[in-house]
Amino acid sequence: MDPTGSLEGLQNFLDTGGDVNYSLPPLFATESRTLLQTAASIGTSDMVALLLERGASLKHLTADNKSVVDLACDAENWDSFELLKNAADDQYPHVLPKPRKLDHCRDFFPSEFFFKLRNPFGDHYRNLRLVSPKKAEDMIEDMVQRTRKLKRAGRLGDMVPYPDENNHLISPYQEAIAVASMLQEKGENIERALAFAGSWLNRCLRYHYCVETRPFSDTMWPVLPKRVVDVSQLKDGRIILVTGSPRRAPYCALSYRWQDHTVQTTKRSLAAFCREIPLSRLPTQLQDAFLIANRLDINYVWVDALCIVQKSETDPGDFDEEAPKMASVYGNATLTITFTDNVRFGSVMQEDARIRSRSFGDLDTRGWVLQEQLLSQRVLYITRSGLFWECLDNSMSETRPCGIPSPSDGFQAIDDRKLKLFMLQNNPPPHTRTMLMCLWKKNIVEEYSRRHLTRDEDRVMAVASITSRLAAPFKDECLAGIWTQDAVRLLVWHTAAPCSRPSSLVFPSWSWYSVQGPVVYRAYTPFSTAHRETRGHGLEDDMRIADVKIFNISCVQEGNGGKVYRGRVTLRGLALVAYFASGNQEALYFPRRLGAEKELIRDLKKKNPRPARHDGGDQPEFSYIVEFPFVDTVDFPGSKGYHKVLCVIMGFNKIDHAFPIALVLEKINGNDEYRRVGTVAIDTRGISTSEMGEIQTLTIV
Repeated sequence: MDPTGSLEGLQNFLDTGGDVNYSLPPLFATESRTLLQTAASIGTSDMVALLLERGASLKHLTADNKSVVDLACDAENWDSFELLKNAADDQYPHVLPKPRKLDHCRDFFPSEFFFKLRNPFGDHYRNLRLVSPKKAEDMIEDMVQRTRKLKRAGRLGDMVPYPDENNHLISPYQEAIAVASMLQEKGENIERALAFAGSWLNRCLRYHYCVETRPFSDTMWPVLPKRVVDVSQLKDGRIILVTGSPRRAPYCALSYRWQDHTVQTTKRSLAAFCREIPLSRLPTQLQDAFLIANRLDINYVWVDALCIVQKSETDPGDFDEEAPKMASVYGNATLTITFTDNVRFGSVMQEDARIRSRSFGDLDTRGWVLQEQLLSQRVLYITRSGLFWECLDNSMSETRPCGIPSPSDGFQAIDDRKLKLFMLQNNPPPHTRTMLMCLWKKNIVEEYSRRHLTRDEDRVMAVASITSRLAAPFKDECLAGIWTQDAVRLLVWHTAAPCSRPSSLVFPSWSWYSVQGPVVYRAYTPFSTAHRETRGHGLEDDMRIADVKIFNISCVQEGNGGKVYRGRVTLRGLALVAYFASGNQEALYFPRRLGAEKELIRDLKKKNPRPARHDGGDQPEFSYIVEFPFVDTVDFPGSKGYHKVLCVIMGFNKIDHAFPIALVLEKINGNDEYRRVGTVAIDTRGISTSEMGEIQTLTIV
């Protein structure tokens, strides 16, 4: 008889001497399970309460590494879930430490992974105390004296974030630096690197609010990706490709740069890799990633080259099926291991205490990698400057193992964290839309556009997981890189220098996808060219919108997976006529009054333009001015004596609240349709813009 068939039956079983930890045979379950496991899955909260009252153990795990708390969560048995979680908190205080100084300490499920989760620096120090107590005490005392010296000099805040408020971080800082130095002296560099990685993962999973971030899963461990590499037998030199879903478990994701001869899974090699992957043939970075995961007690690793069946001449593979899942693959990973440079894990770098942010490496030039970085909850960076840690709570490095007090990267890491919190948390912080749009422009568009892609065809796909993740909280639609509700601001981008067009894709001219090169979102004055090379900074929008209205914006991809994107923007605003000289992209001439271009055209034909000086006051003998636009591409203008364009004023820069910023457009096909050419800021001092142009409704394609 099944004792868990009813509450009465269970109570009778226990009252007559039945073992509270009795395991039901497979006859009653898919595998042998204890009474508590069964009650958590299919029983009632009253059964769970009775078993806990009688002393049932929480330590038993299922074959796929699930605790009783996990089982209740999977079954959405929330009353049982609360009972079991509270019991776990009380029963396993050594697994669930609650330092008094950490107000945001979290409670954790007692799965096998958390039983093994430890602070490696503490473990090394305890082992040293057993072998050589005097050496251990001297080592820590030396660090205590160094810390006091830093504090007296007022420099402790350079090494520990806000030490007066975070006094609990000082001891872990001392222990980590002391033990790391000891391991380096002994030549145990891989152990040293693993100690840093393990301590950061331990600190994040125990104390940081990153664990609240499970955007793609309602349980502690998400469903694994379609395929993962099983590294549990790595010590025996064996790794295999296994089916992931529908199993749940912690896993690592790998972010790295492919090499010319990267081993790949194809339809032909799939069956062989499911038996064994030839470890010795893999790049060193993959071998290092498998070692890191294995030593952190994480049994599964997702690697794109191995876990996605790649295209071949005879088989399409499943890249098109798996590529859209990158948001969940990286977002659900317990840890993303990232090699930014061609260095080995455990390499000893020259420590430089001045370094407060990781340096950009070769990997940071790749387009696909941006979404891997922004969609990951926790990232371990292996760089030429050492190890760095980024999570939703903090940044850490080898010289600052308990937190980097002040970044030196123009606050990009902090801004990335704000964006990640919004994308990944179930209850994101209440950022204003203005701030989020600034983050979109600065940390996504500007960053992505300066990176490179091997294939033009990936231009949309390589950032699609980010846009799809933002669509719901934005309550908006992103069309060719432009969010429709903020289209006026987002259409005013410019290039750092004239660029080429993608060779195999066609995009609307108003989309920044239509150019191959760095895109900048930064309002500027007619006198400033510095912003051609610099990226925007700060989270305040620097453009005040003009009296312009967008009636419609649309974009569709032709065919199923076609390479042509057709889009239209219909707007109404103040339009000014302007002229380029033949073959000259650097100067754009504006008549000072509507219809006063006769003299300008004559001078352009003579190749002898004489514009008015901006500081010249009233100069009636000169009927036109000159400005210096940002032209998008190298193929403009043509070879005529002059080239007529239309400039629609979109806003005014907030640098001095004066100069209008306009889109530069050229008419095409003899219709009322225009193609974007670039942007320009106009010096209108002493000139009425209403006299220079007129209100028009037009369509940009």
